[in-house]
Amino acid sequence: MNRLLDAGEPFTAVFAANDQMAYGARVALYRRGVRVPDDISLVGVDDMPASAFMTPGDVVVTTIFFSA
Repeated sequence: MNRLLDAGEPFTAVFAANDQMAYGARVALYRRGVRVPDDISLVGVDDMPASAFMTPGDVVVTTIFFSA
């Protein structure tokens, strides 16, 4: 996240491969004064229980697996 922010390229959203990465991205954004969701959108995948306590809440994608 820090390298992306340092690059100076404009972006409007971050799609993290899992919720833990989204948490890390959120901390980096917070430290730089970037507000989620006012300045940037943040999406995490996994729907970890701790995601329910994020303020404001991130968008979370729930992964459902089926076995044949």
